[in-house]
Amino acid sequence: MAKSPNPAGDSISSLQRRLDELAARRYRLPMAGAFIALLALVVSAPALASGGVAAGGAVGAVYVASNSYSGNAILTFPRYADGSLGPVEPGVPTGGLGSGPGLVLTDDPLGTQSSLIVDQWDQLLFVVNAGSDDVSVFSIHGGALTLVDRESSDGAYPASLALFNHTLYVLNAAGNSVAGFAVDHGGHLTHLQTCALPGLPGGAAAVLAGTQMQSPQPVMVQTPGQVGFSPDGTRLLVVSKEGPRLQTGFPFSPTIGAGRIHVYDVSASKHTLLNCGNPTTTVLSSNGGGNGKMPFSFGWTAQGQLLLLEVFGATTFFGGGAVSSFTLHGDDTLTAVSTSVPDGETAPCWFVRSGTNVYVANNVSNSSSQPNAISSYVVNSKGQLTANPTAAATIGSSLT
Repeated sequence: MAKSPNPAGDSISSLQRRLDELAARRYRLPMAGAFIALLALVVSAPALASGGVAAGGAVGAVYVASNSYSGNAILTFPRYADGSLGPVEPGVPTGGLGSGPGLVLTDDPLGTQSSLIVDQWDQLLFVVNAGSDDVSVFSIHGGALTLVDRESSDGAYPASLALFNHTLYVLNAAGNSVAGFAVDHGGHLTHLQTCALPGLPGGAAAVLAGTQMQSPQPVMVQTPGQVGFSPDGTRLLVVSKEGPRLQTGFPFSPTIGAGRIHVYDVSASKHTLLNCGNPTTTVLSSNGGGNGKMPFSFGWTAQGQLLLLEVFGATTFFGGGAVSSFTLHGDDTLTAVSTSVPDGETAPCWFVRSGTNVYVANNVSNSSSQPNAISSYVVNSKGQLTANPTAAATIGSSLT
């Protein structure tokens, strides 16, 4: 069971030790031995054709990007009807370069959600290549992947993707921009437009020099965290994290801003952003003490309310992970429904919704015995969130 954050009983030094231990870990896939820098970006494809991955049971696949700086690749796990996965298959090169391990946080170099997505209808897979500033597209045929296109993201360090019908938008984290592309049925991309995002409160995030194993990288806690369409495709949203400054005491130092949500209007005919240079921006409330919410990623309820994951939502302390919900209005403004409901864990980064259940993956657990944890919420038809601590689970040992 997840416990509530307790700043008095859980010292900064003990949390720092957990962060250091997490940063020292390396995730490796059995048999393939490939370094996986981005475990959160796993997607599932629909049913495979006969003669696909395995005779007698494979109904789909789970894909993971290796994110290697020596050459990004897609790793495929056969998925069976009972939810189990078969052995990983040999990686299929994207033709581009991943970022390699993070220069700020080893395990999370992109600091985003949705860097690998699947178009279920046209059976296409899209993935960012952050180290070479481009995007690769694969067609999916009976479980096999074929590279069909690779295009510049028209910006630096692509980190998140959003698809609606046949329009793809790419979030460039270091370039602080979004680029739109038309996607034909074969998966080929045609550039539509590029829109600069509003500048960060503290100025442009510094880009750290790379190594032989790592590309040059922005400070991932300060960059935009995710791009995504509204459920009806009429708006495009971008979350700006604006997290801790790189100074003594990181990651407990003050944030560069409160965190913001940018909303763009999408043209129904041209699929471009109507307010390209002037999104409607909601500034989140501050927790005080120089700390903002540090919004990381977002999703939607079944009724279309916005769900926002916040690293510092519940408290200025680093154990203050939370989720908020909002109503998105016709004028692109946001009204809070549930504000910063604590998840009882530390550094929440990614989440998914299934029906009325919301599951949050936390990069650090408040449990001393496990480094990672999953928290759970229930969301009702009005978008109101309730934490469900009985559904929390630790997952650290299963990732190594």
